[in-house]
Amino acid sequence: MKKGLFTLMFTCLLVATQAAASPQSAWYSDESDRMFWFMVITDSHIGCGKSCTNDLKWATGEAYQVIKPQFVFNCGDLVDATNGGLIPSAQYDQEWSAYRAILDENGMTPLNYIDMPGNHDAYFDKGLTHFLEWSIQGSLDGNTQHSVTFDDWYGKYHFLAVATSTMNGGSWWADNAALDDAEMQFIEASFQQNADADLHFAFGHHGIHWGGSNKVGEGGVKFESLMKSNQVSAYFWGHTHDYLSEFHNGTLFRNTRSLGKSGDLNFTLAAVDHNAVEVRTFDVDDWPYLLITAPTDAQLGGGNPYTYPVPNGWTQAPVRALVFSKSQPESVVFRIDGGNWAPMEQVAESTWQGLFDATQLAAGTHKARVRANPWTDSDQEIAFFVASVACSNGIDDDQDGLTDFPD
Repeated sequence: MKKGLFTLMFTCLLVATQAAASPQSAWYSDESDRMFWFMVITDSHIGCGKSCTNDLKWATGEAYQVIKPQFVFNCGDLVDATNGGLIPSAQYDQEWSAYRAILDENGMTPLNYIDMPGNHDAYFDKGLTHFLEWSIQGSLDGNTQHSVTFDDWYGKYHFLAVATSTMNGGSWWADNAALDDAEMQFIEASFQQNADADLHFAFGHHGIHWGGSNKVGEGGVKFESLMKSNQVSAYFWGHTHDYLSEFHNGTLFRNTRSLGKSGDLNFTLAAVDHNAVEVRTFDVDDWPYLLITAPTDAQLGGGNPYTYPVPNGWTQAPVRALVFSKSQPESVVFRIDGGNWAPMEQVAESTWQGLFDATQLAAGTHKARVRANPWTDSDQEIAFFVASVACSNGIDDDQDGLTDFPD
């Protein structure tokens, strides 16, 4: 079968009172032990040529070994269905066997790799029989859609991979995208079964409402409504070989370009840091990769509705970032608003943190920039808010006998 600006006080209360959280539950912390990350690739198009093969080998091999993500999600068009030609003409066993051989050789399993079908995987193949035989997930259980969770001491996170390609075996010019009744039942049941998840993420091959090219027709409106009502943090997809990053109805819609057929912006890294979701898209084999995870990026997706403020009462406010490189950085540094560079310390594997005095910053928007040396082009700059918030004013605002965050 085929989740405006929230004050830290509100965030503190959410953490204390909600059993199942939501994107609004993100909070600012100087601790680095509530973090994980995952990779999103799409449109690997095995069979389109040597570059497509090499890119999938790199993503599931070298990149996976260095980045060590919790999961790798492949959003479809796993193979090209062209047998080296220009136009999809059939499903070819040699393309599928080459796809699976790469994954097996690089140690991909159903526990770390979630693949889903795209239109190229569905052409001329009624019932998606090749996907069900050769894909990592489909060959496991005979299903085209999958619901997986990541559970740790600090929370539960739900990931839903949907099959937006039709199963009618149509030819390449009839690229229909839909979610039929059985598929929608699976999606609804997955959300219900994971209603206790802290965050939900969804993945598919086609766009749902925004972005170019063929979008999901049948079932699309209902799926969009379900993502809104279940406060899905992000929906990732491919298909267009284009890039898009926008928030709509509280969900980040992130379109990643083709892993195998695009020149740039062709894989995405997403991190969850104290329930804040940060996302950045990169080029293949262009080390290092750097992602700021705290404070939250107020400009993510054109305006992040889940940005929390940095309390202007903190003398040691953290800047935290993930840095992935094939060799150890000489140093990782940060600066605020174009000021002097300050050192960051490695506080966990691939995780670096520096501290700044937020009492010296006026309320409003500021900039944080992080750089991994010696790679001077590795910088990432984000915008963040500074505000006077109740949880850091030294007063027992909620009258629970505990004064100030994080007590």
